[in-house]
Amino acid sequence: MNAKWKIILLVMLIIVSICGVFINLMISGSREELQSSVARDIEGIRAVVTTIEEDNSRHYRNRIKSLIHYREFPKREKLIKAFAQRDRDELLRLAKPFLDVLKKENPNFSSFGWVTPDNNSFLRIHRPSIFGDSVAEMRPDIVEANKSLQQNSGYSAATAGLQNRVVQPVFYQGKHVGIIQFGLVDSLLLDAIYQKLNIPVAMVIPNSKFKFIENSKLPSGGGERYTIQSRQIYLFNDEGVPIDWDLEQQKVTLQGRSYIIANAFKLLNYKQEIEGSLFVALDISAQEQKLHSQLLFIVFISSAMLLFSFIVLYTSYGSLVAKILSLNNSLKDSNLQLETRVQERTVALQESETKYRTLTNNQSDAVFLHRLLPDNFAPFSEVNERAIVRYGYSREEFLTLGPVDIAPLDEVQRLIDVGHLQQYQNEGGFTFETRHVKKTGEVFPVEISATVIRWRGDDYILSTARDISERKKAEIERERLLQAIEQTSEAIIITDVEGTIQYVNPAFEKITGYMRAEVLGQNPRILKSDQQDEKDYREVWETLTRGEIWNGRFINKKKGGSLFTEAATISPVLDDVGKTVNYVAVKRDISEILRMEEKLHRSQKMEAIGMMAGGVAHDLNNMLAGIVNYPELMLMKLPQDSNLKRPLEAIRDSGQRAVAVVADLLTVARGVASPRESYDINLLVKEYLSSPEYHKLNTDHPAVTYAASYTADHSMIDCSVIQLKKALMNLVINASEAVGDVGNIHIMTTNCTIDSIEGAEKDIPTGDYVVLAVQDNGPGIAPDNVKFIFEPFYTKKVMGKSGTGLGLAVVWNTMQDHNGKVIVESNEKGSCFQLYFPAGVMENESQPEVGTTESFNGHGEHILVVDDEPHMRDIATQMLLTLGYAVSSVCSGELALEFISKNPVDLIVLDMMMEPGINGQQTYAEVIRQYPGQKAIIASGFSESDDVKMALKLGVGAFINKPYSLERLGQMIKDVLEG
Repeated sequence: MNAKWKIILLVMLIIVSICGVFINLMISGSREELQSSVARDIEGIRAVVTTIEEDNSRHYRNRIKSLIHYREFPKREKLIKAFAQRDRDELLRLAKPFLDVLKKENPNFSSFGWVTPDNNSFLRIHRPSIFGDSVAEMRPDIVEANKSLQQNSGYSAATAGLQNRVVQPVFYQGKHVGIIQFGLVDSLLLDAIYQKLNIPVAMVIPNSKFKFIENSKLPSGGGERYTIQSRQIYLFNDEGVPIDWDLEQQKVTLQGRSYIIANAFKLLNYKQEIEGSLFVALDISAQEQKLHSQLLFIVFISSAMLLFSFIVLYTSYGSLVAKILSLNNSLKDSNLQLETRVQERTVALQESETKYRTLTNNQSDAVFLHRLLPDNFAPFSEVNERAIVRYGYSREEFLTLGPVDIAPLDEVQRLIDVGHLQQYQNEGGFTFETRHVKKTGEVFPVEISATVIRWRGDDYILSTARDISERKKAEIERERLLQAIEQTSEAIIITDVEGTIQYVNPAFEKITGYMRAEVLGQNPRILKSDQQDEKDYREVWETLTRGEIWNGRFINKKKGGSLFTEAATISPVLDDVGKTVNYVAVKRDISEILRMEEKLHRSQKMEAIGMMAGGVAHDLNNMLAGIVNYPELMLMKLPQDSNLKRPLEAIRDSGQRAVAVVADLLTVARGVASPRESYDINLLVKEYLSSPEYHKLNTDHPAVTYAASYTADHSMIDCSVIQLKKALMNLVINASEAVGDVGNIHIMTTNCTIDSIEGAEKDIPTGDYVVLAVQDNGPGIAPDNVKFIFEPFYTKKVMGKSGTGLGLAVVWNTMQDHNGKVIVESNEKGSCFQLYFPAGVMENESQPEVGTTESFNGHGEHILVVDDEPHMRDIATQMLLTLGYAVSSVCSGELALEFISKNPVDLIVLDMMMEPGINGQQTYAEVIRQYPGQKAIIASGFSESDDVKMALKLGVGAFINKPYSLERLGQMIKDVLEG
């Protein structure tokens, strides 16, 4: 054999050896690949089964905990309270909706029940008509939970099949009140695995456990030791091929196809004891057929290559040898380049992995990565360190959890909503807010930013969860602040540094009349009036530009043009570096406060003057009594032609004029107890126009025209006729002096109704009024003087010539006494004084006519005069003796009581104010206590209205002012004695 054949045979032998080794390696590799593929599939199946089971179990363990944690979820307290109080109807009503939600969420949800601490069924929500039986024998897990007071869970046989049960002790107000338990039917895992993996799955249960199962809806088949339940029972119940259910994995041929029967999951009870197992049937027929086809193809190709190689070697021996050598060298170079590229890619991949982990772990937000499934969320594939620290789970724990496991119960449905998953897929990701739960149970708000990425050939969701607790708190505080600003009664304005308005609150709109849209972008100068000095505005800006707060007042103008005074505080708003970025003004309309202060000041001043006037009037009345009454008594005894008659009349008339002034002082003091009656104001005006006082005034001013008009249809008012006539007289006198030598004065009566708007403008309560007005065409009252005209002793007249300055003060106090209001309107064309009286409802009472002196003479009745002033006792005694009465007198209330105890009297004339000792009201109170029905008259130069009213209420017949006339005293005594 020559060298050529030797080389050819040697090369062919090498090729055959290589082919043999290659074929053997291909066969071994294919079988190993098949085994590895099966192992991976089985492992993947077990991982999926484990995930499904753990997700369901953990989910319902958490759900049952959240259901009883009424302190974290206050809405649950009524439910737990109903169980604690053993109120079955209320418990059923509250728990039934929760069962409906669970069944809607998971159709495999089977049982939901409540058990008492003595292991008796209290309420099966799913079957409420069955209750009261002991579950101790069938449910050792419930017995254990009632004993250990700890949650347990696991699989156990029930009449409906093998169930996954969660048993949770329930506490209310620190006391153990029983057990709550969930149960999911046996088909849950089978259906979930079949839907997820689309492979046959069976539940294998020892016959010793299966004996409790009576009405399971799953198809089943039996054996000597085990019972198999499966919706594909036809496959697992093949009697021709025995299956050893004790093996973890085995290959069998069922119905002509090859299967790997593998134990995918052990179903453990609450003690971690095996209650059953889940087996899956992995069909490997196609993979084995593919392996056989590959082997035949390899053998064919190898044979063809051997033949081809022989031909090529035989025909191209020389060139082939050279090419082989060249190819060998090229192959070495290629292998070297490939190894270099692999090394470079490996380094790059490692660097990328390192960068990714560094980036995610240095994030301030939690980062999660999980696979995007068509209709659900897969467990987390990766989390960063921030998530581990923030949520409290270890990395291993996180890899068993999914998004629904870190969400509160009320957010779960939102997360598993298919619309959200579809939105992920359509948009590639989005941002939304939700809430998460830490391992400790703490709930906090988060902002989720999610993006769909492609990783390892699948779609994954990469999401960051930012803790927005502080932001939410800030938003709540900001909202609370905004609500406070919006609802405060103070006007608030915010401007930029140029003074442009950026915000006003509703109070600003109410105070100024401007709407928000009208002032945004404007300057606060739109409120500027002509009443404020320009230097005030300069002072404001100088203060603010120094970074200081300005406080002060503005007189501003509303949208309608009316003026108002506001107290303002304007502050600069600084940023983090101390730069002014805004100004904020807080303003309050103090117009009404200033008006009330002025009114109070005036009232206090009038009260002080009144107190002084009252004290003076009291003393003067006692003094004037002698000047008026002694001449009156003397005149009664003098002959008509006596030379003393004229001087005595002059003394009496002077005293009476002084008494009139004192009466004005008493009106100012508002201490006169004047009788009130229902009177026609039209008649009152007519009586005044017929009075001697008016005729004298008309005579003194002959060129002044006086006119009257009576348009008040409802003219009855409740008034003191004497006070009102005096007020009218004063107004007409003032008007006459105001017009001068020639002018017109008009007296008018009208009716009017004051509504809320007019009442606010005029400071008059709403209602119906009778108005008495006196109008003149004089030069008017200067605006600066109007606010002083009602003050006592204020006058522009010549003192001692035109009056005392009490006239308008009398008018003002008279209106106060009558709960009315006097309003003055004055300009250069004249003045008008309007007196507003509340319309009266009393019927007019006829007044007794005063008769002659003889008509009220006495017939010797015994009258006791009680007065601390000697001359008043003497005057009263002489008057009463003149009138024909028997008179006694004492100087105090105490002496009066002593006198009456020994000497009965028909009537007492009792002074109201006596010092020292008890006053008239106190004296009379003691008199009627001892002598009920005793008749009396109260007299005073200055009466305290409360004491007068009390004395009249006790039974005093009448009240008379000092100094009193003979006729007035005689008439009053006559009236009282005659009852």
